[in-house]
Amino acid sequence: HPDDLPTYKAFFEKQIVRAKRFWEALTIKQDHEDAPFIVFGGDCKRTPDKLVLEHINEEKVLHLKPSQIQEPQPGIDYKRLMVAPGDGQVTKASLLGRTKKPEYGVAVDYPIFLCENHLKLTNNINFQDNLLHILLQ
Repeated sequence: HPDDLPTYKAFFEKQIVRAKRFWEALTIKQDHEDAPFIVFGGDCKRTPDKLVLEHINEEKVLHLKPSQIQEPQPGIDYKRLMVAPGDGQVTKASLLGRTKKPEYGVAVDYPIFLCENHLKLTNNINFQDNLLHILLQ
């Protein structure tokens, strides 16, 4: 509803500030030679990566999935634009801390990728095997 737009905008702005603070906290230089930064994630599921703002009948509509685009523009590959490898919720690039701003990067020492859905990662036998191996080292 158009009357709710200021509320949505204020919420979104707070979330952007919160996300920036989270990234800043992750990028603090730390000496972690004794405890490497290890991440687990999936990389074989199509995962939403970018939103597309579409103008429909003088209304602005945000889309999370390429299938939601109502009036696709010629020459734009929406799947390539909006979707990336991941686990269905977190993209591979996001898990690795890859950003267009190097100052917000995360130094990942050891990434482990499985072909699994985000909510099922910890139930995956390969996840459990790798985690046990890491903990016993």
